[in-house]
Amino acid sequence: MPGGARTDVSGHGPVAAPTPGRALESVWICLYFNKIEIEVHKFSNDCAGALVTDSRHAPRILQCNEPAFARGVRFGMSVSAALALAPDLTMAVRDAALERRALEGLATWAMRYTPAISIVAGNALLLDVRASLMLFGGLPALRRLIVADLAGRHYRVTLSSAPTPVAALWLARAGRADPADPAADDLHPGNNAPPAGSLAGRLATLPIACFGWPERVRRTLAQMGVETFGDCVRLPRDGFARRVGAACRQELDRALGLQPEPRAWYRPARHFTATLDLPAETADAGLLVAATRRLLCKLDAFLVTHQVAVQTLWIRLFHLGHPASLLRIGLLSPVTDARYWHELIRLRFFHHEFTAPVHALTVEAHATDAVMPDGADLFGTRPDRGRQELGLLEQLCVRLGDEAVHGICPVPEHRPEAAWRPVRPADRLVRRHRDATGCGESGMSRPLWMLREPQALRIVAGRPVFRDALEFEAGPERIESGWWDGRDIRRDYYVARNGRGARFWVFEDRRAAGWYLHGLFG
Repeated sequence: MPGGARTDVSGHGPVAAPTPGRALESVWICLYFNKIEIEVHKFSNDCAGALVTDSRHAPRILQCNEPAFARGVRFGMSVSAALALAPDLTMAVRDAALERRALEGLATWAMRYTPAISIVAGNALLLDVRASLMLFGGLPALRRLIVADLAGRHYRVTLSSAPTPVAALWLARAGRADPADPAADDLHPGNNAPPAGSLAGRLATLPIACFGWPERVRRTLAQMGVETFGDCVRLPRDGFARRVGAACRQELDRALGLQPEPRAWYRPARHFTATLDLPAETADAGLLVAATRRLLCKLDAFLVTHQVAVQTLWIRLFHLGHPASLLRIGLLSPVTDARYWHELIRLRFFHHEFTAPVHALTVEAHATDAVMPDGADLFGTRPDRGRQELGLLEQLCVRLGDEAVHGICPVPEHRPEAAWRPVRPADRLVRRHRDATGCGESGMSRPLWMLREPQALRIVAGRPVFRDALEFEAGPERIESGWWDGRDIRRDYYVARNGRGARFWVFEDRRAAGWYLHGLFG
């Protein structure tokens, strides 16, 4: 054959596929959990357990664990026969919802390796790891890391990699796991992706049973003497499509990478909930803080896996014979580290009056997009961005209550008594109004200490007096406004100083012909 061309395994001449030794663009890993149906029920290691059909008349065994298999329990056996072999057999009905939740939990865990994850066939995950290979040191290193991480999760899994998702899924279903010894691994030239040239050879001997095709199709192919992938692709394309359907022919092409295959990616829920049942009722704040920290460890894993932040935490305390108590702890800005909540929860619990002992608690939080941290400077120092000030304000809010701590927001209003309002600390509205109003743009400074009500001043020799006569430093500034709401004013403001050096903000009321003290400068 001339270089650059290769013969199609179907016998129809050259095809538009990558040449041998050149990797396809995508690299897929399939994690196939062939026993997840029974593993989600968490039978103990020494307990004989089995799944049974949901039939009232003649239930039969669907699947069993190793202790039950060792005692003779087999697939399709009647329940009465299984109980005769294992009288202590623990049985459960297959729960599709429980399996889905377990698979979604595994998909969420796998997002630490790649965000491109697809759930297929009810018991398999497909991971597009092309963009992750350089980060984890190549495909062999990534496979070893995934297998080692799954070892502690008590799921039996078959891991297979291929340049296409369909090929990876079929290889895993057929039990063709990637070699565990990287020295014997011939699937990754240059410690990278599996080569496309060897894909047809790897798939050639796969049995049709692992394709997931309907029973009618498998029966038709068996009558034709077609048993493997290689047998399928050797048949004429048009005749194969007429006999078994165009969809099966297209799936063979997708397995070889001859047709694209868009997939729907798994997107985990952005709401976190975790519950802990206490071994005994307690109203001790220290014990409840320690229990909450166990849930915060799960929250920390949630934040790292999803790369999100949390700004508000809800803690629900359950009591026997009393309604549940709900505590809210809010931050002034989102955080990505759950350890930041430890001190705030401790302060809240030690200042909270428990109505009754607590027997269980739940931590809930809704995730928001994480803010990327600023890079370090030349000396490795990262900017604080006011985090220490926010931390102080957050502790004050927890100790005193949210209503007791507030900031001051300027309002675009000329009347001084109406030119501000209280707001939450570090509220974005504070910055926006401060930028919009521009404190001091009138050419005359404003005092930080404003009196709740202007205080009338005595007049001596035509000049206002506050303890002693006042000397004007700046002014007048005419403020005349408020005619539209019935609280109109007409005042001339001055910055004044007394003989002791204290500075005041005073005004002359042009309507009532009097002098008033309205503010003090620091």
